[in-house]
Amino acid sequence: MDTCTAQATFKAVSTKGTVFGGATSQRLPVAVELGTGNRVHHFHFGWQADCTDGVVLQEGDLLVNLSIHAGRFGRQEVLRHTESNGDQTTLTYILRGAIKGAQASGTLSVAFSVADSSGNELARCDTQQVLWKAATG
Repeated sequence: MDTCTAQATFKAVSTKGTVFGGATSQRLPVAVELGTGNRVHHFHFGWQADCTDGVVLQEGDLLVNLSIHAGRFGRQEVLRHTESNGDQTTLTYILRGAIKGAQASGTLSVAFSVADSSGNELARCDTQQVLWKAATG
């Protein structure tokens, strides 16, 4: 088995009440950037997932343009892609969050799977539920 170590960092300019910075329960970064019109403009986050084939994925990701209603926001999104060899990849995000004053918090999960052209699953990676917290100020 091959192993590697990598480090990822995020940089965000702090603007009180507009940019929230923090971390996940996996000790990876989170940045929440509010936009105009009661929206989360960008939700940056790091995630790590164990895979059925023994691989561990660690990625930095971004969700954009999330509506805020009564201080809460979220999204469930499924992205599918077919590779040139016929393999199919599926990436599923589930994000829930709330903003109250200078604090933001919530949960997220990411699942990634690869299946061959016949639909047989080759690998599945899942973060399970991850907690996150961020603050501004």
